Amino acid sequence: MLPLLSSRRLNVERLKQKKNIISSLPLKNHVIISSQNRAGGLWLLWDENISLEIIEEFSSFIFALIKGHYPASNWILGCVYGNPYSKDNALLWHKIGLFSISNLPLCCIGDYNCICNPLEKEGGAVNFSAKQRSFVDHIANAGLLDLGFSSPAFTWSNRRTRNELIRERLDRALASPAWSNLFPSSWVLHLPAISSDHNPLLLDTSPLTKKHSRKFRTENWWFLVNSFRGFCRTSWDNSYNPNCSFSANLSNLASSISCWKKEEATGLSLNIKRLEKKLLALQAGAPTEESLIEENCLRSSLEDLYLKEEIYWKQRARNDWLTSGDRNTKFFHASASSKHRRNSIFGLKLASGHRIHNPDSISLAFVEHFKTIFSSSNPLDLTIAIDSLLALTKKIPTSSAKFLSSCPSEEEIESVVKSFGPDKAPGPDGFNARFFQAFWEVLKPSFCNSG
Repeated sequence: MLPLLSSRRLNVERLKQKKNIISSLPLKNHVIISSQNRAGGLWLLWDENISLEIIEEFSSFIFALIKGHYPASNWILGCVYGNPYSKDNALLWHKIGLFSISNLPLCCIGDYNCICNPLEKEGGAVNFSAKQRSFVDHIANAGLLDLGFSSPAFTWSNRRTRNELIRERLDRALASPAWSNLFPSSWVLHLPAISSDHNPLLLDTSPLTKKHSRKFRTENWWFLVNSFRGFCRTSWDNSYNPNCSFSANLSNLASSISCWKKEEATGLSLNIKRLEKKLLALQAGAPTEESLIEENCLRSSLEDLYLKEEIYWKQRARNDWLTSGDRNTKFFHASASSKHRRNSIFGLKLASGHRIHNPDSISLAFVEHFKTIFSSSNPLDLTIAIDSLLALTKKIPTSSAKFLSSCPSEEEIESVVKSFGPDKAPGPDGFNARFFQAFWEVLKPSFCNSG
């Protein structure tokens, strides 16, 4: 736990005079930065279980190194209290920029005293000023992602009457793609504002999530594995049962592919790391004719694995507008993590106003909600409804009825299949459009005759 307090009235000397306040806190480790000319002022606390090292501090920021259980999990925390005047934040954004290009993941959280767009303000004059444009530019130049939020849309209020009420989203958490990849399930919760005009922010890097059993899903990078296409054709021919439905035959094929995957298509990232380590060892030694040949083989294998990894993350990111260019694995990874966070539900506000965060309670609340809206206290008698329809005098022409009730031709079905985006999400059976497009000639006879 890392509580952060920001206040323009924060003064180290005053706090030292009130020793009982600091001594009564359960968190003994802390750093206090006094405000200067009623600007800045930060107080960061942490418990003994967290290995934290202060890197740099100023009235408007604290940067600390958070050490994980292993070096790859180390990251930089930026505690921010932005000045209302953008010209006074030059040093803050200079430091954020420097840390954003370091080798360590970065997350900056706090009160930036600025909004990103007019939708983040309610009441008062709403315009997009040079200060806000500068803020957006700084975020983009540093390559940071907004981690979003849950609950109230605004984090600051002038707490006045309705006609004079102004609310803004001034507080947020920004993170580098590397940090987002390190904590893909992290989320930000806006807590209730009680004695302050700001809502506290809760950043949870490991929220309680319900684990679901993994379902079968086709991966587009499997098509780069030499044995995949032949295996699928052979499995379909050997296991196809004309007495079963098309979906049942697909289910049997999915089971066969799952077995193939365990043997031929696992450990993509582990294989990359293993070959990278082997290549580094070769390049560190004295070159020989044999080592140079092996090095070229390793390079070729790594290029193949890198391409598969890029396809893996692109499929999850589903960014249709980016189709070619340099390798974009990190971009696709960050896009997929962002999409996962956006699609995740970590909390729910019930009609009663009560908030729930337990995954099982959230699932139950959704079930009860849809049961309520799709049920009726006065259900319609179906026989009356059918009789009313049959009594209609105006009917569509026989030729139109025949056309509407006819089965689509093979050409029409094939045209629809080929029009699907290959990276779109798969259906309930786990097979995506790319799979049907690749094996359409094999699947077409049984699919078109299954109706």
